[in-house]
Amino acid sequence: MVKMCLATPLIVGTEASSDYTLSSSALRAALSSSSSGPVSCLILCNPSNPTGCVSGQAALEDIAAVLRDFPSVVVLSDEIYERLTYEDTPHVSFASLPGMFERTITINGFR
Repeated sequence: MVKMCLATPLIVGTEASSDYTLSSSALRAALSSSSSGPVSCLILCNPSNPTGCVSGQAALEDIAAVLRDFPSVVVLSDEIYERLTYEDTPHVSFASLPGMFERTITINGFR
């Protein structure tokens, strides 16, 4: 999808040991050391497909804290599976976090 937009993807790795959640430290490292220039967009899938990982409030707040140091990064938040959570972790919309509404594009669907 990124390449179709003629952009260069920057992959931020996740680990099975942390249920494939995006860590704020990995995000900061990737944003700080991008060799292809400044990053303009973060694609965030929560809940994640295909892993089913749900990032909770605290993890999302940590990601938002990193993004505050990178004000030019827009967040494309894919939340189409918000109602398909199988754990006690409730879905939190990324745009609901302080300072993130104005820079978040939420992808969802209709019921």
